[in-house]
Amino acid sequence: SPERAFLVLFTIYLVVCFLTWQSDLAKPMRMIAVFLHELSHAIATWITCGDVRKIRVFENEGGVTEYIGGCRIIIIPAGYIGCSFFGMVFTVMSGGRKTATGAAAAFVAALLISLCYSPNRTMVFL
Repeated sequence: SPERAFLVLFTIYLVVCFLTWQSDLAKPMRMIAVFLHELSHAIATWITCGDVRKIRVFENEGGVTEYIGGCRIIIIPAGYIGCSFFGMVFTVMSGGRKTATGAAAAFVAALLISLCYSPNRTMVFL
C-alpha cells in the first residue's frame, strides 16, 4: 500500500540522515541551517527597525548577526523560529517544479543579499 511504502522510505531516510549528519557529506546542509538561522535574526532586526551590520557564518558551524537597534525580545528567538519557518516554506514549495524553482531562486537571492552584509574576497572583485 502507498502508506506502507511511505513509512518504509521515510524510515530509511531518517536512518541515513542520522548516520551521515556528523559527516563531511552533510556539512553543506548544516552550514545552510546556520545561514538561515542568522538570516532570521537579520530579518527580525529589519522588521523591528534595527540596522544589521554583519552576518557571519563560520566554518565551525557557528554564526553571528551583528545589529544595532530593534526589539531584542523579537530578534533573539527569531533564529529558531525563522529556521522552522524556512523549513516549512521549502517543504511546501517543493511540491511542484515551478514552486521548487521559485524556492531555489529565493534561497539564492537570500545568499546573494547576505554577501552585502558579509564582506569577503568574493565581494571585493564584484
